[in-house]
Amino acid sequence: MRSRALAAGALVLLTVLSPDAAAASAPARPLMVSTSISPRPSFFGDVLTARSEVLVDANRVDPESVRVETDFFPYTQTSAPLRSSSRSGPLVALGYRFPISCLSGDCAPGPGIRRVVLPLLVVRARLRDGRATVVRARWPQIAVAPRVDESALRTSPLGWRRQLAVPAVSYRVSPGTLLAVLLACAAALMLAALALVAVEYARWTRLRETRASALSRLGLALALARESMRRNPDDRRKALALLARVLDSQDPQGDRLASAAEKLAWSRERPDPDRMGALADEVEREVSAR
Repeated sequence: MRSRALAAGALVLLTVLSPDAAAASAPARPLMVSTSISPRPSFFGDVLTARSEVLVDANRVDPESVRVETDFFPYTQTSAPLRSSSRSGPLVALGYRFPISCLSGDCAPGPGIRRVVLPLLVVRARLRDGRATVVRARWPQIAVAPRVDESALRTSPLGWRRQLAVPAVSYRVSPGTLLAVLLACAAALMLAALALVAVEYARWTRLRETRASALSRLGLALALARESMRRNPDDRRKALALLARVLDSQDPQGDRLASAAEKLAWSRERPDPDRMGALADEVEREVSAR
């Protein structure tokens, strides 16, 4: 950039003085090339800027035919180059900026600075008389400096800028305490489940005993009713009354069979054995259906 500014300033100064002075001060060669690389020195992995300034005598060279061929191995371009141009009289200044970087071992510095030599810059153009012209220019050597000096590498352990050791594990609640609390909660839930099972089992047992008791009473009442069919009417009435009470105790809302047994027991006519047998059969079917 500095060389480009100087060249542009020279062009302006020559034009201001006089056209004849500008013509008399035209470069001896049709193409003049200068190169630079910054920053210097650089570090491994940095993005550098390679600049090339081409000064063209438009009277002898077609500025539109200028072509710049670059090869930055082992560096590579990180993006497209930037091109600029300025003109003063017959002199045209062309500027090129190439962002380059290298991440390979060919650019890695050792204990000291590593110097990298780039291939030549080639500039091609066409003269006004139709002939081709070529100018080759050297790039400045790239000085790649180590990020850590040699004395720091000798220390053991290395003095890293950032702490690499894993910090000690910390807990808001001690794992032992948390384990004890969880085990206590699990035990409490287990005891609650066992208590619930015990309560339900007791209720089921009582219900089973109640039903068994009711069924045994009903069975006894049915047996007495069937046995009384061979006895006198008074025994039949007593057996039917007992059967009615047992059936009614099983269904407090009133049962059809209990009403039928009671009606048959206290009817004006003597209880008929056949009707008693039919009622007993119906009660047994009803109980089996339950």
